[in-house]
Amino acid sequence: MPSLSFSPFQLDVIDERLSKDGVELRLRRKPFAILKFLALNPKRLVTQEELIEAVWGKVVMSESLLRTHVRDLRSVVGDHVESALRSHRIGRVYCAGWPAAAGCNR
Repeated sequence: MPSLSFSPFQLDVIDERLSKDGVELRLRRKPFAILKFLALNPKRLVTQEELIEAVWGKVVMSESLLRTHVRDLRSVVGDHVESALRSHRIGRVYCAGWPAAAGCNR
């Protein structure tokens, strides 16, 4: 799966690029990896531990670092958070909901 679309965004998972309406957005490596993992796992809850392992592997890191990267991701997708990426922190669980696949709205 080389790319995913969720209006107005296009996520190129091979070249690790995110664009909005054809304009490339700058996204650091870890926020991109978080977005990619959530995009590839739509309509399901993802635990904090699962997300950390997918993005950082077996490296020990803090919950605050994860929150920082999620905040950075949200700052790039801007006002489209609700329409394009709904990443809700529910205790220690994260969820991605895409317009075509509504779910995990809690």
